[in-house]
Parts: sequence; structure tokens; C-alpha cells
Amino acid sequence: NDNEEPSSFRMMGLFDGHGPEGHQISHYSALHLPHVLEKQIQKEEKETANNNNKEAVMKSAITNTFLELDDSCPKDAASESGSTGILIYQQHDKLYIANTGDSFAFVAAYDNNAKQTKILYQTQPHKPHHTEERKRIEGMGGQVQGAPPSSADGFDYSSRVIFDLPGGMTLGLAMSRSIGDHVAKEIGVICNPTIDVLDLSTTAISSATTELYVIAVSDGLFDHINALEIARHLAERSSSSSLLEAAEELILKASEYWRSMSNDVTIGSYRDDISLAVAKLQLNNKKPSR
Repeated sequence: NDNEEPSSFRMMGLFDGHGPEGHQISHYSALHLPHVLEKQIQKEEKETANNNNKEAVMKSAITNTFLELDDSCPKDAASESGSTGILIYQQHDKLYIANTGDSFAFVAAYDNNAKQTKILYQTQPHKPHHTEERKRIEGMGGQVQGAPPSSADGFDYSSRVIFDLPGGMTLGLAMSRSIGDHVAKEIGVICNPTIDVLDLSTTAISSATTELYVIAVSDGLFDHINALEIARHLAERSSSSSLLEAAEELILKASEYWRSMSNDVTIGSYRDDISLAVAKLQLNNKKPSR
């Protein structure tokens, strides 16, 4: 919204469902995130009134928000389906970025004079082969299948958590943390997010003409377009069009990449979910936009 008034508070989320009922989990999480987070913040502030470590209080509230979403989402749907989760929450100069699963969030700086883009921060996906993730999963009796070599077209396949469903079917989950996937929770898949805190007041920028963007994307976009290209396109196009239009262009571009892979027998006509959320952060008293 280009008419939005400057604000030191903002919230943005992205949820990418997977499995036959993954859309239910992602929709439920997006719909209930705001009031669950508000409730958890109020609860933490009340219980820790004498705690001066505000970052710790907020991180606890965010973690409990993900735990509640996981516990309260539709049980039938969440048994064999789930969702990633990205939460971006700005509180004055603090930017909290929480991630569970294999979606991505990053912060980019764009210098309008030099026309240069720089990635300042990027989340790391929760993949089963990562040391700590594998240790937890295998420690609970789970099995991790390593990532196979890249295909001929350069597409990178994920490592997976292997688990059996009631009835004997075996599935492989391409992430080690998620909301939902309750059958896999028995073997070490968790919903607890990784939370990082950025101090916007000390963020290194090159000049007064630099703008900051916070961006969240699903892997359906990130598999084909990297963070720098995404950020550069959004920043450059936002000067001549809206961020919404710039985001739509990236989604269409990623869709074309998936379509071009349709001749690959290992992929066929499959196209992963493609989602993108972006906001221009308030900086140097500039007006932000979404």
C-alpha cells in the first residue's frame, strides 16, 4: 500500500503447504497467526513483567506461537500433511525473523543512486541432512535419506526424512521442521522455529538513498531465482510500478522455469507452489510500502 503511514510495527508471514491437505495447514496458520501471536506476546509480557530482556520475551512468544499453531491445526489434515512457516515481525528497530521448514526470508539493501543490491541477511532452511537436524531425527528412531545428485538440468533434490504411514505407505519429507506432519513428529520432526533478530538502527547501509526490503519466498520460487535476483527485481521495478506488480512478474518467471522442466521425466508436469511476500522497511524516516 503506497499510502501507508510510517509505522514501527509490522507483521508479515508466508506458509507453504505440502501433502494432500497441506493447503488446509497453510491456510489455517496464516489465518490464525495474528491473534495467536498477539495472545502469546501478552502472556509472555504478563508472566515476565520484571524481565528486561525484551528480545528473549519476544522470541519465547514467537516460539510458543508456532507450537500453538502446530497443536491446534486441523488434526485430520495435519496427520500426513503440513506447512512451512515464515514470520517477520518488526517492533520499533528490532526485526524478528522466524523460520520453520524450507521457505526462505531475507533482508536486502538497494542503493537508488548506485543501482546496487546487497543481501544483508538470509535464513537457512531446515533440511534433514544438516548435522543437528539429522542427530535429533536419528536419535528418535527416524531415517534420513541423503540428497541425490543434481539432475541433468541442474535441479537439486532435497534430503528427506523417511517415515511409514498407517497402512504401510512410506513417505519422504523434504524438511526436518514443519507445522503439521504429526505422524513424523514421532521421529524427530519438530515445529520449533529458528529465530534471528536484526537491529535496524545499526544495519550497515551505503548511503541515505538506500532502501531496505524484507522478503519471504517459497522454495518453488527460490529453486529457480536466487535472493539477489529477486531483491534486485523488486527494488528496481518498485520505482516504476507497485511491489505487487513486481512480485507477480517474478512468480510468472518462476512458473515458466517449472514449465520448461516439464519434459524431464522425473518431474513431468509438476509445478511447486510459488509464493512471495515483500515489504519496504521504514528507514531514515522514509515511508514504507508493501
